Amino acid sequence: MDVKIDEKFVLNNYEAKNKEEVIMKLANILLQEGVVKDSFLRSVLEREKRFPTGLPTEPVKIAIPHTDAEHCNSSAIAVATLTEPVRFGLMGDDKETVDVRIIFLLALNKKEEQAIFLSKFSQFICDSKVIEEILLANDSSYVASILKDRLCN
Repeated sequence: MDVKIDEKFVLNNYEAKNKEEVIMKLANILLQEGVVKDSFLRSVLEREKRFPTGLPTEPVKIAIPHTDAEHCNSSAIAVATLTEPVRFGLMGDDKETVDVRIIFLLALNKKEEQAIFLSKFSQFICDSKVIEEILLANDSSYVASILKDRLCN
């Protein structure tokens, strides 16, 4: 699966009030680059209410908001590391929440390839050293290079 990963899609040490603000910021970057359709942001926010994506990974908790392929023109990942955590619903348990420091906004436009990519991505987020390295990075190009090395090879 061809997934675009670019330093323009990475926000380091972003200050956000809540998850909606972060998702909106990342979705607007992807919209400006033509990666997603106008419907993408609304669809991600609606899906997040029904199927939360916060994960209690250690040492850094993450979230992977996404939506259906029909809202994407191409495939890409946008990333935000936060100065302070924002609260996401816990994946698989919409009554619990998790304070997240890294958000990976996934835009995947090929429904038939999503399962393969998500399997690879799941292995990636289980590497606590890499996730911590992304959180501590102050360089967007460095974060993009980590993602390319791990997900596109």
